[in-house]
Amino acid sequence: MSVDREELRAAFDALDAGLDTLLGFDCEALTTPELLAWLGRVEKVRRRLPALEHAVINTLAHQATPEELGG
Repeated sequence: MSVDREELRAAFDALDAGLDTLLGFDCEALTTPELLAWLGRVEKVRRRLPALEHAVINTLAHQATPEELGG
């Protein structure tokens, strides 16, 4: 399977930029229902991140040599 490395880098750059934007918002300006809705979205994103991390770790486990991993 091929990977477009530029597209992958752009996706991570977009994720970083999106998080920076979200971190810049003033949560105190939101209502309780808005905060609860946004908290639900934060939780959904947080729960998806381990799936991405696990895919990378599993690929490294099959692909990398001990030397490449510092061993």
